[in-house]
Amino acid sequence: IKVLELLKKHKIKATIHVGPSFQDTEKLQELICSDYEVINFVPSMIEEFFKYDLAITGGGVTPFEANAAGLVCLIIANELFEIQNGEYLDSIGASKFLGYYKDIDERLFSNLNSLDIVTMSKNGINQLNTMGAEKIYKEIMKNE
Repeated sequence: IKVLELLKKHKIKATIHVGPSFQDTEKLQELICSDYEVINFVPSMIEEFFKYDLAITGGGVTPFEANAAGLVCLIIANELFEIQNGEYLDSIGASKFLGYYKDIDERLFSNLNSLDIVTMSKNGINQLNTMGAEKIYKEIMKNE
């Protein structure tokens, strides 16, 4: 809800993805207008990542997966332990950490064009190698 309020405040259009544990559906529906589409479930987050240049995420596993796929993230920690994740991804230049959800640094929302999305995307791909091709190759060879 806080992120949607910031998006509206800074007149940023977005697609809102909510996860299975999201509990403020009524409040979200009250705030939604035509500038926002709400998606409740996607069968493949990787396919969703391909559709966007920038994501606003929590600080769990999602920003690691997104950055490894080349999707730059603005990270807001939902739990205290997620702060370290956000700081790490910021330090390698693949994301920007905006702080803990109770104290979001909203300055970047007014100047998203200042992000070097191309460089940040490359940083994520190059520094978070999931060894996907190697794993697929090993799986294929195992079945031969």
